[in-house]
Amino acid sequence: MLNPPPLPDPSKKRILPAFLLGLFFCAHRLYAGKYATGFIQILWIFGSFAWFEMRTTDLMNLIHPGNLDFATLERISDWQQTHPTPLLPILSMLMAGIWITLDISLLMAGKFKDRTGKKISRWI
Repeated sequence: MLNPPPLPDPSKKRILPAFLLGLFFCAHRLYAGKYATGFIQILWIFGSFAWFEMRTTDLMNLIHPGNLDFATLERISDWQQTHPTPLLPILSMLMAGIWITLDISLLMAGKFKDRTGKKISRWI
């Protein structure tokens, strides 16, 4: 008779805290012990938000003071000539968001691994 191979020991980490940390703070990798990629992920997503905010604040200040008239459109056109597009920070946020979404999907499926390579498979 064939004996099935023994199941690997699951991680002592739990899915629910990792899920909540990932959902609200992007810190699920830190919880799992993956410190280097955890800090990279946090800096990437929050840095992208800050980058986007810096790029659009000046534009919003141009639009906010008054009506959308030809003078405002001209100022916006001048702003576009001298400032980089906010498309790059948006793409950066999107890429970081995809990475976090994949991590959370793996986590919910019980396939995400902790620092030691053990799967985080228990919810509570």
